Amino acid sequence: LTGLCHEMRGQYPEAADAYARSYRAEPRADAYVRRAGILKIHLKQPDATAADGTETGPQAVLNEFVKTLPNSFEAYLARAAYRTTYDKVSGLARARTDLETARKLAPDEVGVLLASAQVAAELAAKDDQSTDAAKAAREAYWQEARGYLRHGLSKNPKVATLYVALADVEARTGDRARAIKVLEDGRKAVGADGRSEVLLALAEQYAEAGDKAGTDDT
Repeated sequence: LTGLCHEMRGQYPEAADAYARSYRAEPRADAYVRRAGILKIHLKQPDATAADGTETGPQAVLNEFVKTLPNSFEAYLARAAYRTTYDKVSGLARARTDLETARKLAPDEVGVLLASAQVAAELAAKDDQSTDAAKAAREAYWQEARGYLRHGLSKNPKVATLYVALADVEARTGDRARAIKVLEDGRKAVGADGRSEVLLALAEQYAEAGDKAGTDDT
């Protein structure tokens, strides 16, 4: 609470210190994540790696999170999110490793599966080479992303975000008809609180396909 008060007042050094005191007294995901964000975004601290391999800067906060709570999927998920956002060189590959551990700890957790699918999809989209090997690697990543999302839906069939993410994968691989089918299934399965998210995505897919049929929620 102290850290958040300092943060809202723009007192970023004080907020960072308060979050550090907070998670050292009682390890909590939000305190680690907020401190790393403040150091990176507001205090402009760079990430660096010493000659001995020790990492410093905001990334060290997430490393401490993982070290302190090695059996917490949230620790690996948080570090993966940081790496995909700020490490433009090897962030996706390193995030993928973190997410492998997160899935072992929480194999059915929606947030972990969504993040895993996102990383796989970004790895697929990143490589635009036209060799047979590159095409095979891209297809493997797309299949990996589908696998995470389908598993998520098998365990959580009412979560709208999973349908939207799977439809996005299908659309990005050129199968808009399958994307629409995924969203139509989602419209029938999700509850009232998630239906608007699915309907919006469905309307976008029909618009891209040049067909507005089927978007009325009847």
